[in-house]
Amino acid sequence: MLGLVNQLLDVVKLDAGIMETEMTRFSTQEMVDAVLNVLDIQLTAKKLDIQICIAPEAAELHGDKQKCRQILVNLVANAAKYTPSAGSIAIRVEMTGPDLASISVADTGIGIEPEEQQKIFAEFHQTQTAREGHFGGTGIGLSLARRLVELHGGQIFVKSATGKGSTFWFTLPQTEAKRDEEPQREDAQREDAPARLAGQFAGRRILVVEDNEVDLIMILDMLHVFGFETTVARNGREAMEAAKTCDPELVIMDLRMPVMDGFETTKSLRAVPAFKDLPIVALSASVDKAALERAMEAGCDAHLPKPVQSMELAEMLQRFLKPEGQSP
Repeated sequence: MLGLVNQLLDVVKLDAGIMETEMTRFSTQEMVDAVLNVLDIQLTAKKLDIQICIAPEAAELHGDKQKCRQILVNLVANAAKYTPSAGSIAIRVEMTGPDLASISVADTGIGIEPEEQQKIFAEFHQTQTAREGHFGGTGIGLSLARRLVELHGGQIFVKSATGKGSTFWFTLPQTEAKRDEEPQREDAQREDAPARLAGQFAGRRILVVEDNEVDLIMILDMLHVFGFETTVARNGREAMEAAKTCDPELVIMDLRMPVMDGFETTKSLRAVPAFKDLPIVALSASVDKAALERAMEAGCDAHLPKPVQSMELAEMLQRFLKPEGQSP
């Protein structure tokens, strides 16, 4: 649970543009050893054969040691998860250019369907095979690895064949990456929204009604980055009392809760004259059309799917609330 929360918070920091790096030179072997030590129980339980090849010219690397280790942990953990017992994982580090290192993790696992390889690095994406095979996971590890690689100015790739294993590798520039040299995406302006809004809602009030602890921690961290003052309620009855006390400017309302669900709570809030026009955003893992229509009928103004991503949250906040310095 702690590992999941930490990864979610890292995604939030990256989206908000507040992730810091400490660039140093470090021993490649020490980094690899630390990764294998972290995953020792998982690797030993499946009796996986671990092969390590570090080219002499790549004995030392330049980058953020902790983040490079985190990238490699995610890749090796992913390989171990999808590799059958007594399989093998090969870690290779080499220089592929004068100022470019390459770190790869190859496994003898179940492989990835071609159509899934285009989506594998997206936030919260799990392959169909992973879902059907009950391998667990949240779809955060590989997306976080991609984001940390890009933070270094590198790129991450995958090559795989169903039933024949997968190879993930990433490049690590050995000179300080310049911002204007980083790959630009077509939707870069949209993805910059969370970073641009950091601190722009200082003092604005939001009521978060959510009973799931992991979802709650993630949402609160995002809102705090934006500068909001937050009040928490874990069921509808608590929400009704909290709303009277904190006078929120917007409510994020989970629809599935104990004691009193989000549908009934929204109706009750709308029955209070002071909250008649209060923006209420429904929060649910369900994308069922009937459930969403029911939420709108209850009085919700919009819907955010779980797990919440900071880009979508930023767009929702801008829709209903004006950041500091913007005219209404």
